[in-house]
Amino acid sequence: MSTLIFGYVLLLSTLCVDFAFSEGESCTLNIFEEQSTNVIEDLCLKEYDNQECTPFLKTFNRSDLPESFSIPDDEDSVQKPKSLEVVMAMNPFEHGRTRFLVPGASVNWSSPDDIWSRENTKGYLLIWERSTRLMCRLFKFDSNKTDLLIKKLRFQYDIEFLKPKKNYMIKVYSMPPPKNLEESQKTSTFESFQIRTGPFIHQYSDPGLWIPPVRARVLEGGTIEVKITHSPSRFNLTQFKVMLVKRSLDVNNAFRTVLYAAPPDSRKVAGLVSFTNLDNDEYKVVIRVIDPFRKQVGKCLCWIKEANGRHCQNICGSVQTDWIKVSVHVPKEKEQPKAERSKNSFPSEFNTCIIVTALLILQNMMFDLAVHSP
Repeated sequence: MSTLIFGYVLLLSTLCVDFAFSEGESCTLNIFEEQSTNVIEDLCLKEYDNQECTPFLKTFNRSDLPESFSIPDDEDSVQKPKSLEVVMAMNPFEHGRTRFLVPGASVNWSSPDDIWSRENTKGYLLIWERSTRLMCRLFKFDSNKTDLLIKKLRFQYDIEFLKPKKNYMIKVYSMPPPKNLEESQKTSTFESFQIRTGPFIHQYSDPGLWIPPVRARVLEGGTIEVKITHSPSRFNLTQFKVMLVKRSLDVNNAFRTVLYAAPPDSRKVAGLVSFTNLDNDEYKVVIRVIDPFRKQVGKCLCWIKEANGRHCQNICGSVQTDWIKVSVHVPKEKEQPKAERSKNSFPSEFNTCIIVTALLILQNMMFDLAVHSP
């Protein structure tokens, strides 16, 4: 038991360290042509670690970039990546004879649609942040290889270890980046992705300790898409209750609820649930693992080992995201052309004219009666 606790402490301390490497070390970014699995070599020249790219993030002043990655102030920025996808992973970590599975992520993005932007891309800036903790990687490309850059490319970078049970925002900027800090905050300048990591897992740990890694993102038209990572097959935890909480309505109870079940014998590592037609508001996604045999000794799926055998858990693993802001663009009604307004107002004006004329005729009739009466 003491060995396990020591391993856990060592694990957490390891996850708080950013593994640095020298500036000249080979780039670990995988680059592919759009429809190919063959890695393109030598396009990425250098990879800068957290210590080297953090000063730039505070200001987005190009003078704060690493000296060997200089970009003139008058050089135009390029379009953001076309797309960004994050795939959750559980990576092995060993300490002596003790083995763990630790949350990680594979970050995948594609080059801009615009041909000029692709040709003039100097590299990419990858950021992953949680609360006040921010990490980054900066990749420098060989600008002379325009024959490669002009193609549609896709990129993959593996973040080996992430802090367990934390919310992360992942962003990717194309280089040259926005020219100042204010511009850098605009969503038109970067692609982003929000994830929630699961816990670290002792490789021989029990299913009652498992919590599903989750990520959620906002799509156009007021939709929140939720990706739920499936449990290890040996746990057989396939059913989930997915709840959406609306901040302005009730912060403690679900606004909508969806039951999701992983397809039997599915080889997919994750499933999707979507909440559509949402209003402008802030939302939180809460997910609970369902055990159909809860509290049934010998049958329950959520159990942990204790000295006297397996013990069913009353509640399976649950996880929730941070508040997610949904902003739905509502187009303004077009102002009617003047001629159209005049045309539409004709019936009203015509009716008014008839009423006034009728009143004048009635007034004249009353006057004539008054004059000719005896």
